Amino acid sequence: MRNNPNYASAYNNRGLARYQLGDNQGAIVDFNQVLRINPNDALAYYYRGNIRYVSGDNQGAVADFNEAVRINPNESRSLHQPGECSR
Repeated sequence: MRNNPNYASAYNNRGLARYQLGDNQGAIVDFNQVLRINPNDALAYYYRGNIRYVSGDNQGAVADFNEAVRINPNESRSLHQPGECSR
């Protein structure tokens, strides 16, 4: 990432690793960077939405899932998540 700070895949991969290690805040920072580089990355919205959901930010999660569906209506993972957040 030092060599290419606009390499969204590197931030995406690190965000996933941070999430798996329990560093939700660090993961959100990385997915925010992915979305700064590519605001149309539906998968980054989906992953950030999941992190927000497990962190108790249901409103933020729903917003991210809705944005993921808006960008890619065929992304089935995002289609069912907003309903989960309202439980």
